[in-house]
Amino acid sequence: MKTILPVDISVEISNSDGLISLTNVWPMISPNMGFHYGDNIALSGEGQYDVTLQISPLQANLTDLFVGRLAEGQLAKMQFTFDTTDTYNLEIRRLDEKAGTR
Repeated sequence: MKTILPVDISVEISNSDGLISLTNVWPMISPNMGFHYGDNIALSGEGQYDVTLQISPLQANLTDLFVGRLAEGQLAKMQFTFDTTDTYNLEIRRLDEKAGTR
């Protein structure tokens, strides 16, 4: 059994023209991707983007082994290049053999 921790995650996306989007992403669950955070964010076209993720501290009362842990937020920065040639020609593979069971 996996544990999903309740946190808020904000995403800031910018490029050389400035800020593109500042939003909170949503917790989601998918049969193919499992638990993840996401949202549909429109980009201003192909090119390089800078992303900053601000992950909030855990929003729950902590007991036992978790006391003193997960109490600080985290910041992550990364870059990616949006290229429609790469994006729109992705191969789709169905992973039926990895489907969950009840």
